[in-house]
Amino acid sequence: MNNREILPRDIWKLKGIMTGGTDTNIYRHKIEEYWGLKPLEGYSSTESGNMAMQAWNFKGMIFFPDSAFLEFIKFEDHLR
Repeated sequence: MNNREILPRDIWKLKGIMTGGTDTNIYRHKIEEYWGLKPLEGYSSTESGNMAMQAWNFKGMIFFPDSAFLEFIKFEDHLR
């Protein structure tokens, strides 16, 4: 196709892709190359689930304050 190898986006219409872990940045370039879409980032953890998601304009993340119970303590109090 256009003097290049066939890519996944030429065959399938992408509905969604998710990766997880601390090293997902290694997939960013390939996802964009194979699917023609810039990936959005999110922040999740085992303890809290989804905590934030990147906005559609790719400028920062939107924090989900109601997704978990967050406890904040003074720095001095954590030493007790």
